[in-house]
Amino acid sequence: MRLPGATLAAKPSHSPINRPLLGNRNPHLRRRIRPALSACELRTPRPPRFGTNPNPLLLHSNRRYPRRVLPLYDPWRIDPRTPPQPRAQIPPLPIGHTTPHQTERLTLHAISAEEAARIIARSPIPEDNWASDYPLEDEIDPLKGLIKRTKTGYEPHPFTMYRISERATGQAIGGLGFFGPPDEYGHVEVGFGLVESARNKGYATEALQAAVEIASAEGAYAILADTTESNRASQGVLRKSGLAETHRDAGTIYFKRILNPDPMP
Repeated sequence: MRLPGATLAAKPSHSPINRPLLGNRNPHLRRRIRPALSACELRTPRPPRFGTNPNPLLLHSNRRYPRRVLPLYDPWRIDPRTPPQPRAQIPPLPIGHTTPHQTERLTLHAISAEEAARIIARSPIPEDNWASDYPLEDEIDPLKGLIKRTKTGYEPHPFTMYRISERATGQAIGGLGFFGPPDEYGHVEVGFGLVESARNKGYATEALQAAVEIASAEGAYAILADTTESNRASQGVLRKSGLAETHRDAGTIYFKRILNPDPMP
């Protein structure tokens, strides 16, 4: 790497390490700092991880934001060949404010922390309208994680947990949840389940297709899911929803569906 003489002879007081660029309002100092940064700029070959600072003007670019603060960039939407485009820093909405997603026969409601606590305690109120065999045991641990996240003031909407209800009766019959927002490669993972009384009606496929629509609308590159080799019903649901098997490992089958153009062609 070749550096101009002016850069090599720069005084320590002009170094961005001693004088943070973003915190300095002196325009003359900014003009001196920027050439030095441009000469030393290094770009990563892939978009930055979710929650990291991708600003190429900062030397401390591996610095992480607090968990309660949304990152200023959607890394799975960044084209590395162009400068990252910042978006407005909007505080996350309370989880219950996520708009319900409706299909032909189902409604997916985002689960609030209060509702999650009732599900964990199995203490419904009249408005909950649960099926007799609701909730599922597999939902309990993810719901505990949801409550913990909402206490910090952060939940990655719309990549959260949903209650699946029948539109005709309003009865809760299962759950669907994302395992967080898309990663640095644009992949998002999903899981789902229905109570015994609601199975064999095509509801699981309908709910999973709704999750595919949510992830696709948010710009995710691909949706992932997995199931056991013995769970043929779940395998059928995944294939009907357009997910294809990618590999198997230790009795688990992994599936994937491409949703949007590859952000890293």
